Amino acid sequence: MGQQHSIALGVKSRMALAAMLAGAMVSGVSLAGTPDAATATATASQQVNVAQLQQEIESLKGQVAQLKAKSDSNWLTQERTQQITQIVNSVLKDSKTRSQYLDNELQAGYDNGFFIRTADKNFQLTINGYMQFRYMYQDAMKGNNNNAPSSSGAPGGPYSGPLGNSSEFRFIGISEDAAPTVGWRDLHLRLTGPQQQEVSQSFLRSWNYAKGIPLPWRPTEYRRVRLRTTDESIHFFDSGPGLKFSRGPRVYRRLLLGAQRSVVIAMAYVIPVGRVMGELMAARHRGVRFTVLVPAKADVRLPQLATDSMYRKLLRARVRIYERTNRMMHTKLMIVDRQWSVVGSSNMDPRSLWTNLEFLAVIRSRPFAEAMSAIARYELRHSQRVNLADIARRGRLHRIISALAWQLRWWL
Repeated sequence: MGQQHSIALGVKSRMALAAMLAGAMVSGVSLAGTPDAATATATASQQVNVAQLQQEIESLKGQVAQLKAKSDSNWLTQERTQQITQIVNSVLKDSKTRSQYLDNELQAGYDNGFFIRTADKNFQLTINGYMQFRYMYQDAMKGNNNNAPSSSGAPGGPYSGPLGNSSEFRFIGISEDAAPTVGWRDLHLRLTGPQQQEVSQSFLRSWNYAKGIPLPWRPTEYRRVRLRTTDESIHFFDSGPGLKFSRGPRVYRRLLLGAQRSVVIAMAYVIPVGRVMGELMAARHRGVRFTVLVPAKADVRLPQLATDSMYRKLLRARVRIYERTNRMMHTKLMIVDRQWSVVGSSNMDPRSLWTNLEFLAVIRSRPFAEAMSAIARYELRHSQRVNLADIARRGRLHRIISALAWQLRWWL
């Protein structure tokens, strides 16, 4: 039986192989056609892969749509609701304001200044400004000395002398007839020569002091404000907060102590305190004539009120007081006996003397002092003298406020 089965299987196998060969020959495919079959198989495989990728993409799209729907359902949080509400309210308010302007017919024009306003004049924006031109004319004659102070100020005539070249002091630009709000009165100097290095050193010391950098000690003569007794000289002093650096009060005390005939003080703020006031009154008792020139209307009201408070004391001591009218006078000038001049950045008030970083130039020169006196006389011609009757007419309330400002003088 086993042999018969083997024979039968062999015959079937041969018959099947013959049938396959016959089919191949009928279809025109021989054994050499095997590569075409492989290509067809690969193409079918790629088609299957593409179909699978498309199915995965569709699946991912579905997941993304689900995530988007989930996030969209929570995007309007309470915080976002408040933000959107604020934006909407702001837009509505702005729209309402704009519509009001349009309804009222916005107006524009010029009436002592350019303006934009509503028709009912409940809202008006005024735009104003001034154009100001200043320049200095200096006609310098030939000379050998380069230490020449020069200034832009009121017409004061020529300055000449051994200290420097001949120069002419002029202020050209703002007319006294112009509006009071146009231009300030001030004094500017140009100093040239070898002592410029001292000015640079003083500025550097002030800068380092402000930045907290330790400063080297000045010589004793400088710290004690010892002035040379020569006919002409220039001394520079920097001054700052604290007893060690406050040289401004020492400069003024030294010159007031040595005053013999006259002192002219022309400054924006004159509030002498402490030993400065003591030396001023002592000089007045010696018979020294004092002329004090301050602005009638200062840019800072409280210091001016403090100055007003001491008017009575100075007037009773026969100090002549003048108020510069029609202009804010910002000058810092003191002239002693028509030979010493103090110019710079320091007023004679507590803030300048004890708090601020200031710079002073003390110049001894009769021609230069005469030029500064000419500038002071120009300011006096445009000033109003103050007397006790004027103080009485200012009223009790003004005197009370001035007295309060005087009590605060150390902090002004």
